[in-house]
Amino acid sequence: MDPVDRAVNEAAQRFGTDVAKEAAAVVLSAGLQIATMYVEPLPQLLRVTPLGTGEWMMVAACAAVPAIVGQLLKLRAS
Repeated sequence: MDPVDRAVNEAAQRFGTDVAKEAAAVVLSAGLQIATMYVEPLPQLLRVTPLGTGEWMMVAACAAVPAIVGQLLKLRAS
């Protein structure tokens, strides 16, 4: 069995859910949100403008904070 398949199966057994479907839902959701800024005519209809590099960096930094804090709390608990 492929190591990735094994990891997905182990995660599915551990959490009692289909991890691949949930990951696909997250990716689809993010893709649709990004599409609203870059796929014509959605930006004009929704009155949004594409984010610049600096703004994307801010998004990435803010998104990383919960992940980093969560890992630090996990390390502290062990």
